Amino acid sequence: MKSFLSKLILYFGMTFLIALLLQVFLSYRIRDKILTENNPSEVPRNKNAEVLFLGNSRCSMHFDPTFFAANYSLSCANLGISGHHDLAMASLQLQRFMMTNKAPKYVILNFDPLTSAGGRFNKSNFVLKDEFARYAFFPEDQDTLYAQYFKFSWAEQYVPLYALFKYRQFRNCLFIKNTNDYKTYGYQKNDRYWDTLAPNKERLLLQKYFKKEALPGISDALSALNKICIQHQIKLLCIQTPVHKTVYDSALYSATGTICRQLKIPFIDVNTPYFTSHARFYLNANHLNTYGVGQLNLFLKKDPVFNQFISQKP
Repeated sequence: MKSFLSKLILYFGMTFLIALLLQVFLSYRIRDKILTENNPSEVPRNKNAEVLFLGNSRCSMHFDPTFFAANYSLSCANLGISGHHDLAMASLQLQRFMMTNKAPKYVILNFDPLTSAGGRFNKSNFVLKDEFARYAFFPEDQDTLYAQYFKFSWAEQYVPLYALFKYRQFRNCLFIKNTNDYKTYGYQKNDRYWDTLAPNKERLLLQKYFKKEALPGISDALSALNKICIQHQIKLLCIQTPVHKTVYDSALYSATGTICRQLKIPFIDVNTPYFTSHARFYLNANHLNTYGVGQLNLFLKKDPVFNQFISQKP
């Protein structure tokens, strides 16, 4: 019996040691490498970007850093993450960025009726959690923010390889692609045009807009983000990028501007009739395609609020 127990302990001990060594090797191997399509977090490490873009997919797909580099000679990093509409994630991204880079001069936030307040510790939004599982095991200081936000369990943080296998990232760690649209283009570029004859999800999108009772919490969360910016001498600008008229709600799209005026944060609403009425600008009802992004760039280049903002010294 003692011999059996000794062999069993030896077996599990060796298994744990091998798993630990493999985890350490993979953690070192994937450091600063890009594994997936929708995670921009490794692109700007030590980049010291002057402009930081924050928000959800309407940030990651709408703000083209090459435009700002060409017209304003500013280095940029787009940290928009698909599916994460909450201002808590935007604040997290800014704080994490500053742990490995100098503070940016400007932060541009996509702010619209899809925005929610969130909280310091995420309670329900686990979109793309699998793509962030790489940060679960013994996270570095800056990555503890992700571990808290996505609520990685004790086992996921301290059992070697567990998170990588559970979230199916082990293969990505072995076969590193080290490229995605964020690295290639600086944002999530999409050349396709909206197929308006295909089944649409406009009604589902309208249901995701914030409710009036959520506005005080959203205002408080935006104020908290602005305080972080002020503390680090960063200029904050909110831009409401366009949607097609089929999902445009004038009352809700006016509420965002009201919040910004109350907080004295510069605000630009790009939902002019020119943008809301032309389907050719869109990939779908609430995302611009490459042509639409080009039109957005032209709009910003002529916009007096934007040019006054970008010319200010922090």
